[in-house]
Amino acid sequence: MRVECDRCGAFALAVSVYDDLPELFQRDAARPALMSHTIRRMQRQGQQITIHPTTVETYWSRAHLRADAKQMNG
Repeated sequence: MRVECDRCGAFALAVSVYDDLPELFQRDAARPALMSHTIRRMQRQGQQITIHPTTVETYWSRAHLRADAKQMNG
């Protein structure tokens, strides 16, 4: 399944990942933001990111959002 997201960019999801995301996101409120951040950072011209069931959890486990005062204050 191809996704065009204003925030994340273009990527592909295995259908089973798409079906599982609502439940996976409910487990931790930070997961959607972490996944979005990781997908944005992975974007490369001419390459498509495909998220598979075996790798989906790595999109929030290896992402680190900056939480310093500079970012929080704009």
